[in-house]
Amino acid sequence: MLVAEKEVASIEIDPVTLEVIRNRLNVVADEMESILLRSSFSAIMKEALDGSTAIFDAGGNTIAQASAIPVHLGSLIPAVRKVIELFEGNMVEGDIFCLNDPYKGGTHLPDINVICPVFHDGVPIAYSASIAHKQDIGGRVPGSTPPDSTELFAEGLIIPPMKLFKAGERNEDLFEMIASNVRVPEGVVGDIEAQVACCLMGRRRILELVDEVGHDRLVLGFDHLQDHAERLTREALAKAPPGPFEFSDYLDDNGIDPHTPVKIAVKLSFEDGTVIADFTGTDPQARGALNCVPSTTLAAVYFAIRAVCVPQAPKCEGVHRAIRTIFPEGTIVNASFPAPVAARTITVRRIVSVMMGALAQAFPGRVPAACDGQSNYIYVGGSDPKVSRKYVSMLGVPTSGGMGGRPGKDGVDVISSDASNIVRYPVEAFEADTPFRVKYLRLWQDSGGPGRYRGGLGYHSEIELLRGDAVMTHRRDRHDFAPWGLDGGTAAPCCRTILHRGNGDSEDVPSKFVTGIAAGDRIEIFTTGGGGYGDPLQRPFDAVLADVRSGRVSAEKAASDYGVVIVDGAVAEDASRELRDRLSRQRPVADHRFDRGPEYAERLALPRYE
Repeated sequence: MLVAEKEVASIEIDPVTLEVIRNRLNVVADEMESILLRSSFSAIMKEALDGSTAIFDAGGNTIAQASAIPVHLGSLIPAVRKVIELFEGNMVEGDIFCLNDPYKGGTHLPDINVICPVFHDGVPIAYSASIAHKQDIGGRVPGSTPPDSTELFAEGLIIPPMKLFKAGERNEDLFEMIASNVRVPEGVVGDIEAQVACCLMGRRRILELVDEVGHDRLVLGFDHLQDHAERLTREALAKAPPGPFEFSDYLDDNGIDPHTPVKIAVKLSFEDGTVIADFTGTDPQARGALNCVPSTTLAAVYFAIRAVCVPQAPKCEGVHRAIRTIFPEGTIVNASFPAPVAARTITVRRIVSVMMGALAQAFPGRVPAACDGQSNYIYVGGSDPKVSRKYVSMLGVPTSGGMGGRPGKDGVDVISSDASNIVRYPVEAFEADTPFRVKYLRLWQDSGGPGRYRGGLGYHSEIELLRGDAVMTHRRDRHDFAPWGLDGGTAAPCCRTILHRGNGDSEDVPSKFVTGIAAGDRIEIFTTGGGGYGDPLQRPFDAVLADVRSGRVSAEKAASDYGVVIVDGAVAEDASRELRDRLSRQRPVADHRFDRGPEYAERLALPRYE
């Protein structure tokens, strides 16, 4: 129980102590994150760093977060609150809980939440929590993220909120059940144990802080931090015009039917320091596994508002108090049970895109052009005949392409720049764990959207299966709808994947499918960059020349997109000025604030799904 009101009124907390509490809690969350990643077993954790940690108060409100994966951190909130709802009055010191059920506090099945109550004087005063992606959680395909599943039950083992440890004793039955339902049990169980370790360390550090500042003062500090974050957020939001500001963007398809656009729309309204994010107008839930439950959509909304409006605010629940949301039930942002959700990361990236498009109108000059906006999670699984060992792995290529051009700066090449924020899985680790070889991995020339500030580049890669057979889950997007340019900047190109079979056949494949591959098959991947920001005809000559010399921009594109003529490795200035003058008359820039690429209208004319 929390401190009674009359007791709180008699307690004082000075600003210095409050700042000590805030920074100590942030350090504890970061230490938990470090322990999670350093003690994990699977490559997706120890190499790609696909896990997150946070601290919550007794009511399930976020108090501190590690600098980790935004969509994880927002998604932890309903998981902790579901545990409190179901087990309040039925938890004791030493209990540790876990869950992954998307309809009972989770996000999608590979993300398992581990939650540890922190008891002091016989009552829980806080919770240390972690969420981590598992290399496999069972289901019909290796990696457990089939985009074409039609119901949740095909996606793997569903774990409702349960006690992983009971009064300090390990629940061996639950561990055995998990191990018996996954393809790589040693990795999955090892990663869960790493989550337990980081949560126990969080509990220990919080109790040390209680000893230093006192139970009542710490709880009061929790409240003050949230109030302070709320004030900062409302002050920032009060500066926005009332709106509404509307934006929409599209997924390539629903996970099953290629080239069937799925619309995600948002309307932002600002009033009295509050923002309302209304997703009315978003398409119905998808046939395939691109659906989100509210916790996932909330995480994307929270990330966008914080990143644009109040990056300086304490990382706690107070920010969220100023945000209201409307997620129509039965849509892709609020799917109804038992809708499949395995590939929901793709939809999260598009939700962030539409939020950023709307925020760019409310806060001009503070939002970059669209990033690559797809998560290249291509899972492969099989048995390596050379070592007689099963494997499940992502392809050893970056999961993201380029960042969008920014107000005042170019975008960054090949980087996770929004709600995913994971690190590239090293080629060396991938080749050591699987019978695949990465033949090359290089920047994709001309993949950054042209602009006064160019979009960061994506990459071009080719991967070959050397031996045995495997199942490949291809889970991407932006094959049909390009990352948009902003304020006169131009859209980046669309992604592309070519599957080269060992018999010599090759085909351009859609962004989502599951297929078998055999030794000698090759996957060629083109991952786009970010959109451009500002008029490309205003990019300085020397910046375009540097791009050509570094191989980022071809001489042909330097002329056609930037109006810069390169002759013998130098800028022909008179010819460039003449060309820019002609181009500016032929194609006036910034007729529309957002450039979506030349094929946008054509793609929207494709059949829609029912």
